[in-house]
Amino acid sequence: MKRMGALVVVLTLICLLVSCQNRKQAPIESKQTTDQIQAVEQAKDKEQEFKGLKESGLEAMKSDKLTTAIDNFTKALAFQLDDEIKTWLDDCYRERGEYFYSIDKLDEALDDLGKCDSTNPKTLNLLVLIDAKKEPILQKPANQEKLESTNITFVWEAKLQASSYEIQIEDQNWNTVLVKKVTTSSLVLTNEIKFDTVYYWRVRTFYANNKWGVWSKKSWFSVRKAIAQIPSPSKLAPELVGPPANGKLTLTDFFFTWYAVEGADSYEIEVQDRNWKIIISTTTKEDKYQTSNELNMNELYYWRVRAHFPDKSWGEWSEKRWFNISTESSNSTDLVSFKNELKKIIELGEGLIVSITPYIQKKIGNL
Repeated sequence: MKRMGALVVVLTLICLLVSCQNRKQAPIESKQTTDQIQAVEQAKDKEQEFKGLKESGLEAMKSDKLTTAIDNFTKALAFQLDDEIKTWLDDCYRERGEYFYSIDKLDEALDDLGKCDSTNPKTLNLLVLIDAKKEPILQKPANQEKLESTNITFVWEAKLQASSYEIQIEDQNWNTVLVKKVTTSSLVLTNEIKFDTVYYWRVRTFYANNKWGVWSKKSWFSVRKAIAQIPSPSKLAPELVGPPANGKLTLTDFFFTWYAVEGADSYEIEVQDRNWKIIISTTTKEDKYQTSNELNMNELYYWRVRAHFPDKSWGEWSEKRWFNISTESSNSTDLVSFKNELKKIIELGEGLIVSITPYIQKKIGNL
């Protein structure tokens, strides 16, 4: 009987353990079932949101609300990669890029087209049109560079779909020195450039669609022979570059330029008219000065420059050069006119002296 009682106790304990184990497992199975249901519901929500974004984007695209369409298509692709949406998104970016191009917002247009399929002919054609509106960037010689050789390599930015380039070079009197068409974004010159002259140059692009792009900004450089020995800065006078001696200009707005003096911290430029009246007297920290309505047409002027140094001393004045500003074709016209006027003044002075001499003698005799 004792054995039977012990067996009953053991069986009872086993039943209690099994019952407890079942009670512990039930909530876990219940929790797993809830998570699966929630996952299914979330997947359905995402699918519904994806479809909603796709439909809203397509509707916005048809209504030319491109920014809204791009926003919706981008969000939809974050849920699910879809080739159809990728094609629509590409079209939206290209159409918005075309709009930015039409209102000359070229950087924004390039940003949108950079997100498009670059092999698409429509995209490529639009990129060429935008590129044609952007000025080529000149690289060598650098703007205002001072060279010591007439063998010069010109380099500029290569352009997309360029068929060729046209380079134009002018001297300091705006005379055309060279107009040349080349197929690469560089050109080497050996004989066309002369010493002691300032040159201006610019470039434009000829595209494969038979259209010209815009001209680049003009850049200038100067060429002079190398100086073997530089004099002491305290006595060095600037070497004038432009306008050239005895030159003729047809504009009143231009640059006076000269070679920089080693050690100088500023320069003084002085311009006088034919009556030696000072028209310009100013200082500048650069080796150039741009006029601003100080000079007049049909006038003759003289100019010179000197350097200032950190010890507050001045260098020697440069040579004095003259030039005239005129619309006439002959450079000698103003000089001849000036000489004639000077002759008249001298004759007038001599006549005045002759006319007042008797009066002066009479006054002296009465003293």
